[in-house]
Amino acid sequence: IEDESLAADLQLHLQSVGKYMHAQDLVDYLSNVGNQTCLGFKKTISLKTGQQWMGQLGYQWKKEPRGQYSDGHEHNDVVAYHQTIFIP
Repeated sequence: IEDESLAADLQLHLQSVGKYMHAQDLVDYLSNVGNQTCLGFKKTISLKTGQQWMGQLGYQWKKEPRGQYSDGHEHNDVVAYHQTIFIP
């Protein structure tokens, strides 16, 4: 995105969405007629364009780790509990 004011506005909107954001959030934001006229758009963007813009803004797609041992399974107190009480 070459227009810095557009990039800043999109960043601000994505930050207001929360922790989990999608390219569809940009599409929805730019489908609003008020936002289109303010930013100088005549029509909304496609989902692919939203994905490309998010990549240019530095966002990455990833899945959160989901597993039995997400954190703390190697702490000394947990290891001691497993070795002495849980599985003697």
